[in-house]
Amino acid sequence: MVPEDGQNTTMGSFAAPEYRWRYREPVIVGDGTSLVRGPDDGHLLGLGFTQVRLVLTGKDTGGAFAVSQQPLQPRTLAGPLHRHTHEDGFIYVMRGRIGAQLDERVVYADEGATIMVPKGLRHTFWNPTDTPSEVLELFTPAGLEGWFIELAEIVASGSFDIADIVESGRRFGTEFDLDSLEPLLSAHALLLPGL
Repeated sequence: MVPEDGQNTTMGSFAAPEYRWRYREPVIVGDGTSLVRGPDDGHLLGLGFTQVRLVLTGKDTGGAFAVSQQPLQPRTLAGPLHRHTHEDGFIYVMRGRIGAQLDERVVYADEGATIMVPKGLRHTFWNPTDTPSEVLELFTPAGLEGWFIELAEIVASGSFDIADIVESGRRFGTEFDLDSLEPLLSAHALLLPGL
């Protein structure tokens, strides 16, 4: 990997060089671990109405954290209000705009912003716009990516109901508030494909 000098990017009164990385060859350490993940690396999981790409898992980070990438179609809700009992989460807006409910508070985050979600906090997020958006989620410690894998298997089976999804989430420390779905969809003029 070699940095290419780009144009300076102004950050307030501080000018930082902009770097673009190009991949020449994989950067591998002695145990075979890749230190660089390309835009198509990781595990792509189909979740019915969306896909999640597992960029880094606990196996990659020694259990410290996991990273996933998720696109959101226009005016789409990611799911009902829920809480994670084991992980703190961070939602970085890669593209577009995201709305989020954190307990009872609604916030909006534009491209480049990060929403912090402490463990135990009821939350959800959505795309409030008419254009696609995309987020990068970091969970610490790792473990929640196991639920994404199990959820993808449940959806791929083609034979499941909401109780299967709720039970799967519970096994990974995620508690859902299904009664929040209709109020969220109505209040923010959203869709949840497949509902």
